[in-house]
Amino acid sequence: NHVVFNLYFGTWPDYAEDDLGFDTGEAILAKASMSVTSLRPGFDISIPLFHKNHPERGGDPGYVTSLNFPVSKKYFLAFKGKRYVHGIGSETRNSLYHLHNEKDVVLVTTCRHGKSWKELKDERCDEDNMEYDRFDYELLLQNSTFCLVPRGR
Repeated sequence: NHVVFNLYFGTWPDYAEDDLGFDTGEAILAKASMSVTSLRPGFDISIPLFHKNHPERGGDPGYVTSLNFPVSKKYFLAFKGKRYVHGIGSETRNSLYHLHNEKDVVLVTTCRHGKSWKELKDERCDEDNMEYDRFDYELLLQNSTFCLVPRGR
């Protein structure tokens, strides 16, 4: 069998989840921002979105510098992303703040996106936006053992 990686997630209103331009057959699909309707449980893999500066090719060969596993990092679990106050993906991301403890679990979201976010914001948006601004995305990724990949849009 084989694995097909799809790093392109689409955007509203056309996410084009079902049209990769070819038949994937029985391949495992590892896809960024995969919806529950497209995911085949126990088979497909939902992966995080890659940063726009992520290298497309590997760098110089690396060497094992430590045999300590698992690696102990500052944060056990992290996520930094958009929160949707309504519609697709809102229920999942709106519940993340319950798990955020600022110590070993950092799950921060912002309501600032789209043209009408101020009109649609809820009672938690201001506080969420302040927490979101406190954490640098790249530093979170580098200093986290695991990164959460909640359903988005």
